[in-house]
Amino acid sequence: MTATHAYTDNGIYTAALRVWDDNNESGLDTAPVTVTNVAPVVNAGPDRQVDEGEGIQFTGTFTDPGTGDNHTVLWTFGDGGSFSGALTPTHVYSEPGMFIVTLVVTDDDGGVGSDSLTVTVLNLPPTANAGGPYSGDEGATIPITGT
Repeated sequence: MTATHAYTDNGIYTAALRVWDDNNESGLDTAPVTVTNVAPVVNAGPDRQVDEGEGIQFTGTFTDPGTGDNHTVLWTFGDGGSFSGALTPTHVYSEPGMFIVTLVVTDDDGGVGSDSLTVTVLNLPPTANAGGPYSGDEGATIPITGT
């Protein structure tokens, strides 16, 4: 005789088998079933590109066969910033460069899954404004204010 069962959380369970004969007599036996935790499988999303100073939203996902598990979420953005508690944070990079972003999902049984992506932050050229127009008399000082 073969039976199957999918357990939704790790732990030690008891499987019981009872059989009856044609005299309606029964026998019972039990066996422990040890179910081990499986770590979440995490996807941080694809590599991204953004201009410095512009917000970028991340969209991470994970799966966990332990449907009875609770999970914590932690993002690290590679520039010293981090965010916890949600799979869709927004982050602003203030400097250009390449940054490794990591999403870590931990289940309540200590299973840890992680994934990383690369964010390329593009340098924006400075914006110049000469102001003006300006005017004045020859020989006089004309203030020119630019930014």
